[in-house]
Amino acid sequence: MKPKFKVVILVLSAITNLVLMPHQVGASFNGKLTVRVDGFKSQKGQVCLTVFSTSKGFPDNGKRASLAQCTKIAATPQTVTFPNLKPGNYAIAVIHDTNNDGALNRNVLGIPTEGFGFSNNL
Repeated sequence: MKPKFKVVILVLSAITNLVLMPHQVGASFNGKLTVRVDGFKSQKGQVCLTVFSTSKGFPDNGKRASLAQCTKIAATPQTVTFPNLKPGNYAIAVIHDTNNDGALNRNVLGIPTEGFGFSNNL
């Protein structure tokens, strides 16, 4: 099944901090993850994103996600930022939650009735 909209993930690296401040050896540098979602059929509802730091549960078990956030759709494309993330690899799952129930709704055959998208596996 093909995702119904495009997810673009922009990762800002904290590596520049290591170069600029070498005297802080052993310090923990966190960055932010910015996700731009485009291709909504409408601006109705909200966009819900789950961030996974391991492959366990990705893409459909939100209980295994490291972070989750739902945001009312205000513009297309919609941008959502997750600040203060530890350096690492992350995967993202996105749903266009048109009825604001926080879940990807499906028909009786199990086919999603709301838009969805996801990044590559970890």
